[in-house]
Parts: sequence; C-alpha cells; structure tokens
Amino acid sequence: MSKELAFTDDNDVVKYLDTTTAFNLALTADGVAFDLTNAKSILVKIANDDGYIMQQTIDLTTVTSPLGGTLSFPINQDIMNTLVPDDYDIEVWVTMNDGTQAIFPSDGTLGFSIEENLMSDTGEVIPVITLNDFKQQFDDLSSQMENAVHNVQKGDKGDKGDTGTGLEIKDKVSSVSNLPSTANEGDGYLVGEELYVWVNGAWKDCGPLQGPKGDQGIQGNTGTGVSSTTIQYQISNSATTAPTGTWSNNIVATTTTNPYLWMKATLNYTDDTTKDFYLVSQKGDKGDTGATGATGPIGPQGPVGAGLVVKGTVNDASQLPTTGNQEGYCYFVGTDLYVWDAGTWKNCGSVSPDLSKYVTVTDLNNGLSTKVTDNKDGTEQLNGVKVQPYNKLSDITNLRNIVLQTDNVLSYTAQGGVGETIQNFPLYSGFSSLPSGTQIYYSYDLVVKNADGGVHWLGWALNWNAFVNNQHITTDGIHHFQGTATIPDKDIVSGQKIHATIDGSHATYQLTNLMIVVGSVPVTHLPAPEDKVTDNKDGSIEVNGSSITPADDSKVVHSTDTSNWQKSKVTDDTGMPLLMLGDTDDLSAKISILPNGYFTIYCTAETLNNPSASPIRGIIHITASTRAGSGILFSEDKKAYIITLLETVTYTQIANDSKVAHLSGANNFDTVPTVNNNPLLLASSLPSDLARTGSDQEFTGKNTFDTAPIDKTTGHPYITKDSVPAVPDTLADTTKDANFTGKLQKSGIDVATTTDVNNTINTVVSPLNTNTNWTSLNVDSSQTENSDWEPSTTNLQYRIYNSTLYLTGQYIMLGNGGNSSHNSTTLFQLSSDITSKISFPSTNKFPIGILQALAQQASMFMISLTSDGKITCVTNPYDLNVTYGASMAGGFINAAIPLNL
Repeated sequence: MSKELAFTDDNDVVKYLDTTTAFNLALTADGVAFDLTNAKSILVKIANDDGYIMQQTIDLTTVTSPLGGTLSFPINQDIMNTLVPDDYDIEVWVTMNDGTQAIFPSDGTLGFSIEENLMSDTGEVIPVITLNDFKQQFDDLSSQMENAVHNVQKGDKGDKGDTGTGLEIKDKVSSVSNLPSTANEGDGYLVGEELYVWVNGAWKDCGPLQGPKGDQGIQGNTGTGVSSTTIQYQISNSATTAPTGTWSNNIVATTTTNPYLWMKATLNYTDDTTKDFYLVSQKGDKGDTGATGATGPIGPQGPVGAGLVVKGTVNDASQLPTTGNQEGYCYFVGTDLYVWDAGTWKNCGSVSPDLSKYVTVTDLNNGLSTKVTDNKDGTEQLNGVKVQPYNKLSDITNLRNIVLQTDNVLSYTAQGGVGETIQNFPLYSGFSSLPSGTQIYYSYDLVVKNADGGVHWLGWALNWNAFVNNQHITTDGIHHFQGTATIPDKDIVSGQKIHATIDGSHATYQLTNLMIVVGSVPVTHLPAPEDKVTDNKDGSIEVNGSSITPADDSKVVHSTDTSNWQKSKVTDDTGMPLLMLGDTDDLSAKISILPNGYFTIYCTAETLNNPSASPIRGIIHITASTRAGSGILFSEDKKAYIITLLETVTYTQIANDSKVAHLSGANNFDTVPTVNNNPLLLASSLPSDLARTGSDQEFTGKNTFDTAPIDKTTGHPYITKDSVPAVPDTLADTTKDANFTGKLQKSGIDVATTTDVNNTINTVVSPLNTNTNWTSLNVDSSQTENSDWEPSTTNLQYRIYNSTLYLTGQYIMLGNGGNSSHNSTTLFQLSSDITSKISFPSTNKFPIGILQALAQQASMFMISLTSDGKITCVTNPYDLNVTYGASMAGGFINAAIPLNL
C-alpha cells in the first residue's frame, strides 16, 4: 500500500522566527484520505542532510477532520529554537489503537524550507537585554569557564573492548521505508541515529548507536583559563569606533554630545594575557504609543504557570471581564496588575519598571548601518537599498478585517427604547462581491457602565438580521463575544453595515475591537487596511495612501455644542427622501418598522397602500418607544393626507375648503341641496305673483269665466259669487287675524302653520347656524398638578366653524422628577357634546400636536385628542425628568377635525 504526504495549500516555506505559521498536511493511502479516527498518537519527525533532528507530537484534539486525513503542524517557538534557516525533510508517524504503525510518505520524504529573515542569516536572534543582565550573564559564563578549566581531571584507563560478533554496518538511509527488503544476518543500517540490524529475516531496531568506550587518550597540555573579568564603561559620539578616553568602572550617563554608551569586557587569562570585547548601545527617545496589536487565536489549555498574557487595560477593577478568562490572563488597572488565577482576579500590586535603565543592544558588526528611511514616495531605504514596504491591503487576503472604522469607538447612553443604535460600522467595498453562503468569524468587546439588564443584538443593518441575539447585559465591565456565522444571500448587498443595538436600557455602552474575517479561523482585532493612518510629521496624515490635513479643532462643531448643528438627517446624502418606495413596496409596512426620528417619504402611484392615485411625497415623525407617529403627505393631484401611526397606519384626506359649505358668505352649490334625500325648494322656482298666505294679497285685474272653473283634482266646478251662501259667524275673514281652534287640512293633510314652517327651516339649515367664536379652555386641575405646567405660556382655544372643530394653542410641560405621582398625561378636557360629534378612528384618538423635550438627546412626543375628550401627551412630568433628563418640554397644538352635526 502506497502512503502519500502532501501540503494542502502548497505552503512549504516559512520565515525564520515566524511562529504564526502552520503546515497543513494531508495523509493519503493509495490516493484515498487516510482515516485518523482510531489514531493513538501522531508524531511529526524532522531531519536535514546531516540526519534526524527532532520530533513533535500532534495534539489529537486539534485534528478537526480525522476522516479527511488532514492535520495542522504549528511552527511554534520551541521548533524555531531548534531549527535554523535550512532545507528540511518531514515524515508523519501514525500509531493506531491496535498497535500498528503507518509512516507517511512510504516513498521518500516531504520537504520544507525555513528562509532567513532581515535580522539574521545564522538563526541567531539579536537580543534586547539590560546592561545589568548582560553583565550577570557574562560573569556566569566566566565562572563556568574557570570551573571547567580547574576541574579537568585525568580519568582511569579503560579496558579494551571485546571484538564484536557478526555486525557489519553497511550504509545509512534517510528513513525506515528505504531499508533493503532483504539482507544478510548481522547486516546493519543507520536510520538517523537509530541502528537497524537484519535478524531472523527482519529488521530489528537496536536503538541509538553508541560505540564502546575507547582507550584513554594522551593527556593534553594544561589549558589557559580565565582568571578574572573586568567590566568598564565610557560614552562616545561614535557607534562604530571604540573610544580612547578614560574607562570608568561605573555606568556613565549619556549626553547630547556623546549619546552612545560603550561597555568594555576584559577577560584576564591564567597565562597573563587579556582579550577585550566591546558592546555599544544608545538610549532612544520615548516613542509614540503604538496601536494595539492583534491578539492571536486562543490556543489549547496549557499547564498552570505557563506564563502571563496581558489582555489590555481597564479604568476600574469592576470593569474586569467575568467570563472567557484563562489562567494567566492579566489586565492593568492603572499601574496595578490583576491576574486571573484559580477562577478569580488577584491584585499582584503595582508594576512600574524604570525604563530609563533599559537600553537596546546594537550589534557591533552592523553598527548603525542597518536602518530604514522613509523615502516619502511609497518606498523605503534599507541599508542604502530602495525596497517596497509591506502593504497590509495587498499582502493580507484571507485574514483582513472586512469592517471599517473599528478604531472610531463611540460611547452611547441608552434611553430605554427598543432597537436603540449603539453604533453602525461600514464594510469594505468588496463585501457585495462575496459568494453566497460565505462563512465569517466575528469577535468584539462590549464595554458597559451602569448595567441594568439591557438586551444586546448585533447583525446586518440592511434587511435587519442579527447573528448575535438576545444577550442580557447585567454586569459592568468588558463582555466578550465571538463565534462564526454564515451570511445569507439576501444580506450580501452593496452599502451593507454592521448594526449594534440595545433594548430596554439606560446604561452606557461602547463597542470595541470589532473584527470580522472571512472563514472560521479565530482572529483578534486588527484594523482594516483602509483604516491605516500615518503621521507625516508635517501637520498632515496619510490615510490609505492619501495625504490629508486634519481640521483645526478650534473651528469644528463639538458634541457639546447643541445650538447650531443638525440633530438628524431627514434626507439622504444626495438630498433625496430617506424613504424611496417603488411599485412593489408597501407604504404602511415601511412606516410600521421605522425607528424614531424624522423621515422624508416618496412613493409612486402604484406603491401599495398609497392613499392617492398619483405619486405622493411628505414627512413623518416616529416615536419608536411607543410605536407612534404622525405626518402629512401631498399628492401630485393636489390632495393632502394626514398619516397617523398608532399600532396601525391610517390615512385621512384633508377636505378641499373650496368645496364645503361655509356658514358666512355666499355658497354656490353645483347641485340642489337635500334634506333627508329631498331637494330643497329654491326661491327662484316660485312665480313672482304667487299669493302668500302669510300676507295680504291684492288682485289688480278682473277675472271673468264663461263657465265655472273646474277643480282639476275633484272635477267639481267652483261656485260663483251668486252661489255663495250666507257667511256664517265662524267663517274666517282674510283681512283679519283668525284663530283656528281645530285642524286646518287640505285633502285630508294637515296644513303647516308658520311655526311649523319655521321649525322645519331651522332644522334644514342648522349645520349652517352653529358657528362659534374662539373659546378658551382652562387646564383640567382635576387631572394635572399646577406645578406640572407653565401657566403664562400654556393655553388652548377652540372654535366650531363650517362643521369643523378648530384647535390651537401651546403647551409647556415642566419636568417633575421628585415625585412619581406626577404622572398625569392629561392637561385639557373637551365637553362630550363636542366629542360626541367626532368620528374617531379605531385608535380612539386624533394626533393634534407635538411636544419636544428640551434635553441634549432630542425626544418628541405626540399630543392627541381622545374619544373621551381628553387632550393628552404620551409622556408625563415625572418621566420627562427621570427618563429623558429634561427640565421642560415645549410644543404646539394645531388641528382641524370634521364634525358630524
């Protein structure tokens, strides 16, 4: 069976001292993935041309795909301490649970290389140590040399060894798989340092080869030892030429003129000879504070006492994280070092090293010739050679942060609402080109102050979709979140953002160290390449290759300047409405999910729930905490609509004033008015000489009839004068008032009296006779305390005109945080004889005004007229002060409501 070994990613080269790399290996047998499910142990063995060097055990818990036969071999510090730049061969030895052993590859070896870095070509690291450390190490080395020389003793002569029986070392091979398939009894081969001998038809591992003890050699000459060492110091203006002045036994402070400190170590030998060694160093200026470096992925749990890992700093011990800690994690609180030990934070006291006693050791062979100069053209000068510097944007592909502006940390104090934004973060330009089903790894810290159980969410802003869900924050400090997620196809869109929110809280939040990478490899915070900023030392900065001059801080608006800046945008950056809706959008659905704030609107004639048959535009104000809002829309066919959001969205068309009846002035009706569906009798329809029963009538002409007129209805002739009988006493005199004590009828129908006619006329025209003057409405003291409103500026007037109720006024609410009983939301009360003539919507209220809190955080509240006649606001004096931090709120009332008279 052929066993193969290969790199899964063709990565077979690593830089010397780069301990962040891992070799990803694939094990196959006859071309099929080797099953590691039943593996007992896995060893990676390394050799070079000189033979076997070392082996490394693979932690089986890190083999994430045993059926796939893949494993990761990390190049850690221990390996770098053993290996130097060279070419190496690698084998993987797998021992199974049944005791069998498989060696990969079965034919030859797999090679890899460690290349030199810029700092060294020998594999030796140029150290940075203190002068005291160097002196101590030098003294220790001197003592060891003296002891070794003085303690050399002559040993006893050993016995001559017996002649070996039947063993002949034939050759040396690179691996067991390269041993001959057959050999003579006693033939031996070296595999590295292991001796394999052919015994009874098989190769036997006889262990490391070590020959018998040889004869005592001839005693050599007495060696020259080190009798003592002398350490002296001198300062100089040169870093390459040793000074010739007077040397001091004590460290000498450097000066501006002589910035280099030289140390001379003199070895005094027992033969009275000496040898001098020199070391030069320079104390550098204190550098700028560097950006926080990226934290590596969390490794497997190590043994107790493996070392400390400094995670960061916090302002107070109460902010130390309570979850996600490992043994050895530590934070600085001021200068005090807190270490996580046995499940709790322990204060290890102040850690304040005197950095002035530390200097950087410079290699004498290089001097100051090894330095880098910025050419200010995108290149650097290294030892006189022009080179291209490392570029984060092009050199990092898979592990780049796809989130921008993560170093721009904002502090947000929540207001108790739902879906309040902590911060939004834009994504890099290539996000919309990611393939469907892309997996991401995310990691970030949420710093919390005054925690009160708020619920935290984080996810994609467009088509809001959270992948960190329902996280209840109950303690102060740093809360760490990390994990993996898959981006749904619908969220891979241009302009996508990361949206962080909080529900039901008044705590203060900051989101820091946000890192999102494509893949599932844990990676700690690293700013996006686009966020790279370089100080040009000339008053400008370089941002992603472009030079920018920062604004003068004295000439910009600060967050504390609330007199002259825009609180929120009502249009997008191009001046277009924030809510642009097309033919397939639903206006009501979009309004129902808007957050708090003001929003401009435009929708087409075909948009669902457009109250008009033509395109429409307008503005709406939303109060997210109560899901309420109101606004106005204007259509292109010159109609206006009031928007009301109270759980549901309703639209009310505002009447055309030119087409309603007015109670004063002339009205021109296109059609004849009706009463109970009966048309009114117009005066123009009556003949001018019509006799009126209510007044005397004079007939100026004489009417002569040849025959008696016939009644059209009855067919009976009218009587002539001669036929008129004598007038009885009870006959009515048309020239005098008459009092009819009985009914007066015609054809069996009662004749209407003047009173009856007047009553009917009054009934017909009553909607036109109910106009009232402006009437002031007093504050309802039974509902509201006098201390909750400003009497000099709070007023309300109403008037009924043309069957419409008009309301106007202003309202100044005073914040009262001292007494929770000041919680009334009602200020005025209208009589029921007015409200009974109003057709209220299903919400039983009409929005009639807006109240705005005078506080740093802008908050606006709806004023409404309810079906029971109360004029009320959604907040009260107590909440205004306690919840929104406002001492008062001012607003207006201005509404026109149709009446059903």
